[in-house]
Amino acid sequence: MICLEKKLNPRPILVWLIALTLVVNTGFNLFFFYKISNTVYAINEDFRPDILARKVREKIEADNVKLPPVEIFKFFSADPYAKDYVMFTGKKVIVFINWGISVNLSDEVLKSLLAHEIGHYVLGHLRDNRPRMFGGVEKGDLDKEMEADSFAAKYEGRESTSSAIKKLVWDEEEKKTRLDALGVN
Repeated sequence: MICLEKKLNPRPILVWLIALTLVVNTGFNLFFFYKISNTVYAINEDFRPDILARKVREKIEADNVKLPPVEIFKFFSADPYAKDYVMFTGKKVIVFINWGISVNLSDEVLKSLLAHEIGHYVLGHLRDNRPRMFGGVEKGDLDKEMEADSFAAKYEGRESTSSAIKKLVWDEEEKKTRLDALGVN
């Protein structure tokens, strides 16, 4: 009969399990972001924002404004204040929409939101090709938000733009400033 005198030490096993978990998690994240970086996939199959983006694009291009391809990327966030944002990759404009919030918006409000985000590109707010999440934190950012609001109002109407601001801007001071700039109370 063979007797094992050496007892297993649980500490190295725990360390190995933690390390294995980290390696598997890192591998999954790398695979996931690699897939997203090659092609922007919609998280769900609702193509309504894509169809509405085409309608907004047609209105803007009717004014002889050249736009690169515009893609919509729907994301989900547990943060109720996660903002929609836009980035320019050098070849296309990608509009990120917080789908958890935006799914309940009317077509008019969603078109206004899309026009606002595309407006950031047209107005030159994305010159450095970095993703931007505009908010009312700095004076320059608030000015850019109001410019994009005016752009959206030009193409989608003041009423739907003000409705989008009322529904999507959580900071009351920023909301009031932006609505005043549009001439809406």
